Amino acid sequence: MNLKTEKVPSGVKIDAFIKTDQNASAFPSPKIQVGKFSQGPFQLGVEATGKWPGGSKDFQMVVYGDTEFLTNQLLYQNLNRDLALNTVSQLAKEDNLISITPREVERTDLQITTARMGAFYISMVVIPLALFILAIFFFVKRRRT
Repeated sequence: MNLKTEKVPSGVKIDAFIKTDQNASAFPSPKIQVGKFSQGPFQLGVEATGKWPGGSKDFQMVVYGDTEFLTNQLLYQNLNRDLALNTVSQLAKEDNLISITPREVERTDLQITTARMGAFYISMVVIPLALFILAIFFFVKRRRT
């Protein structure tokens, strides 16, 4: 979706708020052919605001180049859900509802089984204790000489 502003009526302002990287490529059909592609950046989401041509009321509109990010498979990936909810909040003029959901903290479970308990004691008790005794031995030996 390329933003074409030459046919925009006066009084209407268009802002692209989601863009791809300049290294993005687009193919005209699902059959990928070498040499037949367009180079980015591309606008994926635009907002149009202003006065409706021939009318007196202000309007606000958001247009996306693709709606697959709202499907069940993709809604909870990345920030798709936040984008959809924040778009509705913006259009409803509920700016206090616009937010980004914090990431869930990933936890690591420590499961010490009987087989691992021996390795745990060796690494946390036996080795430090042996190093401490060895340090005392060398300290005393060095003091005597």
